[in-house]
Amino acid sequence: MAKLRQITMKISLIACVTLATLGNVNATTNQQGTDAVETIEVKGERTLAYYRTQMESAEVAFYDEFNKHVKKSKYKVVCKDEPRADSYRITQKACYPMYFIEKKSDMVKKARQSGAPLPSNQQVEAELKHEKDKSLMYAEKLVKKHPELRERLVEMYKTKQIFKRAEEVAKR
Repeated sequence: MAKLRQITMKISLIACVTLATLGNVNATTNQQGTDAVETIEVKGERTLAYYRTQMESAEVAFYDEFNKHVKKSKYKVVCKDEPRADSYRITQKACYPMYFIEKKSDMVKKARQSGAPLPSNQQVEAELKHEKDKSLMYAEKLVKKHPELRERLVEMYKTKQIFKRAEEVAKR
């Protein structure tokens, strides 16, 4: 076993010396051959998916912190992956308060029983206008009261702005 390690080490050393020598010969040839130096410019860009992921992560972090401070369970927020409107296979993070989830569940149940079309999120939101206003007032009080929640909110806002700018650049 020890002999096998010695042989492996010797082969590795020979390979390294050979590669280093070839590199020096190649560099010397290039320096002697021409004075022109080839320049390659590399420009790195982050994808739109990267910025979307950053935005979604900040949103989930905010709602996780928010849920720690919420006393009324109907205002707790649940985030989950949902298919995007333009694709069934591609998902994105969607966050909803419990009162929204419960109302939509109730509306879906009634629609199925009556044979009516399923309600859209916009229809559910229209039914919950008053509850949403109360929820926003409650959230505002929590954000004012808890500085760590305010920090998460600011971070969420910043990542959303960065994503929107990246999205505009991608459209050009």
